[in-house]
Amino acid sequence: MGNFMSRKNARAAWTARLLATGIAVAALATAAPAQAAETEQAAGLQGDESVAAVSDYDGDGIADLFTTSMSDPNAMVSPKNLSVRKGHKDGSFGSPALLVRNWDFNWAASADFNGDGKADLIARDSNADLYLLAGNKDGGFDAKRLVAGGWDYTDVVTGDFNGDGKADLVAMNSSKDGIYLWTGRGDGTFDQSKKAAEGGGFTEIAAADFNGDGITDLVAHDLHGGDTLFLLAGAKSGVFDAPKQVLNDFVHQEIVAGDFDGDGKADILAERYFRSGPALLWKGNGDGTFHEPTGVSFSS
Repeated sequence: MGNFMSRKNARAAWTARLLATGIAVAALATAAPAQAAETEQAAGLQGDESVAAVSDYDGDGIADLFTTSMSDPNAMVSPKNLSVRKGHKDGSFGSPALLVRNWDFNWAASADFNGDGKADLIARDSNADLYLLAGNKDGGFDAKRLVAGGWDYTDVVTGDFNGDGKADLVAMNSSKDGIYLWTGRGDGTFDQSKKAAEGGGFTEIAAADFNGDGITDLVAHDLHGGDTLFLLAGAKSGVFDAPKQVLNDFVHQEIVAGDFDGDGKADILAERYFRSGPALLWKGNGDGTFHEPTGVSFSS
């Protein structure tokens, strides 16, 4: 396998932190400016909490969030804990439930990589080693197993990118000139990488089946091309279709994707640059297009 990471703690699905960016949808629609500000502050993720990965952890058909936070918030340096916030049908998320203490990875991605019906994690540590943590029947994870070393890719996402029913990995290389696919074998191992799309100057990618054809697609953010979001439709060949523009003036970063409202259609969740506004949710129409965005609520 190749090598991964960097990009300021490189994505792993939202390592730039949502921190206090979420807001309650209904409250924002009706609140006066001062009330909206109070709602925004109250509804965000807590302290140093950041999103590590997105997956349907509990199998209810709604995407959940894996988050990390310091075990001792008052310490200058402290081990991290991994928790899960379960997603609700209204697009909000529940309180964090602790899963793993002393979490020593700097990013993670989630899917059922070994085909047992449980959400697994693939994670990269500070030595650029890639590990699989298989989900178990107790709701936790088995001991880590080395998958690859020297992993030097960014913006890792998961999905079934060739329609064979097995979870794969997709990532950009560190120079951003290519998007690569590692086809999953269904047993927690992967084939060698192949180039699945040109990099195109993209700075962020997120994955889901946005057009409803049963094959995972990508959305890609072109920060340097007028803040445009593109759709790259997946195909059985494992090579993506040419980028198609789907959103303009997309002044957001650290995008993640999933079915956040349980309607069977893939949505997009993102925060604004420098946390200058609320985290927003674009609900998908199931055909590769999206509704206007709404604010997102997080329980404390």
